[in-house]
Amino acid sequence: MRLAAVHLALAAASWAASADEIRLGRIRYHMAQNLTEIPNYTCTQTIERSVRPARGRQFRLLDTLRLEVALVDGRELFAWPGAGKFEDKKINDMVGGTIGNGVFAGFARAVFLGQSAAFDYQGERTTGGEPLFYYRFDVPRKKSGYSIKVGIAEAIVGYKGEFENHTQTLDLRTLEVVVTEFPSTIPLSSSTVRVQYQRTAIGDREFLLPDLAQMTMVNLDGSESRNVTRFSACRQYHGESVLRFDDPVDITPANQPVTVAVTLPPGLIVEGVLDQQIVFGKTAIGDVLEGRLTAPARIKGRVMAPKGAKLQARLTGIERRQGVRGGFDVKAGIQLESIEFPGARAAVSAILVEAGPMIQRNVRAGVGSQGTLWLSGTMPELPRGVRLVWRVTETPSKEEK
Repeated sequence: MRLAAVHLALAAASWAASADEIRLGRIRYHMAQNLTEIPNYTCTQTIERSVRPARGRQFRLLDTLRLEVALVDGRELFAWPGAGKFEDKKINDMVGGTIGNGVFAGFARAVFLGQSAAFDYQGERTTGGEPLFYYRFDVPRKKSGYSIKVGIAEAIVGYKGEFENHTQTLDLRTLEVVVTEFPSTIPLSSSTVRVQYQRTAIGDREFLLPDLAQMTMVNLDGSESRNVTRFSACRQYHGESVLRFDDPVDITPANQPVTVAVTLPPGLIVEGVLDQQIVFGKTAIGDVLEGRLTAPARIKGRVMAPKGAKLQARLTGIERRQGVRGGFDVKAGIQLESIEFPGARAAVSAILVEAGPMIQRNVRAGVGSQGTLWLSGTMPELPRGVRLVWRVTETPSKEEK
C-alpha cells in the first residue's frame, strides 16, 4: 500500500512538471509569435527624468526628453522628433545622464526568445481584476547581453526578474528586470526596470507593445535616479534605404518649386525670435522649435538669408535648479538647425551668442561661454518673441544635413 502511494506521488510530480512545461511553452510560443510577426514600427518616446537625494523623501523632476524610437529588423533605433532619419547608435550616445535602452523590445526578446533564462512558476494571482500567471526568471552574467553604462564605465551584468501573463489570452502584462550585483567599475547598488504592455494597432493588426516603463537606479551613496517613459503615436515604419549606381533622375513635378541647398559661411550672424513659448517642465528636450529671422543675415554686405526666413531649432538640454527666494535658475541648449526661405534651405551649425532683453519683470536672461541660454527669476518659461542671436560656426557634414 505504501509502495502504491509512492508511485502515485511520483506520477503526480511528473504530471505537474509536464503541466508547468506545457504552460511555459504556450506562453513563450505566444510571445514569439508577437515579437517575430510584428512589422517594423516607430513610436514617440517621452521620458521624465527625476532624482532623489540619499536622505530625501521626494523625487525632483530633472528634465523631460522626447525621442522617436523604432524597432527595425529587431534593433532599437533612435532619432530626434522630426529629424527624418534614425541613428544606428545607442540612446546613451545621443543623450547624456541616466538613460537606458532595451525597454522598447530588448528585454522581452531576451527573456522569451533567448535560451539564457531559467524560469520558476509562482502560481496564479489577480492584478487589476485580471487572472494572471506569475513567473520569476534568472539570467546569469555569463549568459547575459544586458549592458549598463554609467558615465564612461560600461559592463555586462546578470539580472533576474518576474513577469505576468493573462491566463486566457497569454498576453504579457508586466515585465520587471532587476540587477543587484555589479562589477566594481559600475557605481550602483541596484537597477530596476518595470514595463507595462498593452495591445496597440500597427497597420491592420494589433500587437503587444510597451505602454509605460519605469527605470530606477540607486547609487552607492543611496541617491536615486528615476526615468518614467511613456510610448505614444505608434505606427508602422516605412523607411527604406536606396542604393543607386546610375545618375539620379529628376522626378520633381514641373509645377513644384525646387528648393536649393545653400551653404552659410562661418561667422554669419543670425538674429531671430521663436514663435512659441518654452515652458520648462512641459517642453521636452528634443522638441522642435520654430521661429523667423527679424533682420537680414548679412556678411560683407551680402544678404545670405532675408528677414522673415523660417528658422528651425531644437531644444537640446535643460538643467533646472531651485533659486533663491522661491525663484528658479535654468540652463537650456537651443540648437539652430536650419534656415529656409523661398527656393532655398540651409542646414546650420551655430552657437548661441545673445539672448534678450526679457519682456517679463523679475526675469533675467543671458548666454554662457558654451552657448547655453540661462534664465533666472520667478517663472520657469521663455516667452514667445524673445530675441536670440546665433553665430554660424561651420558647414554641417552631409550626414548632418
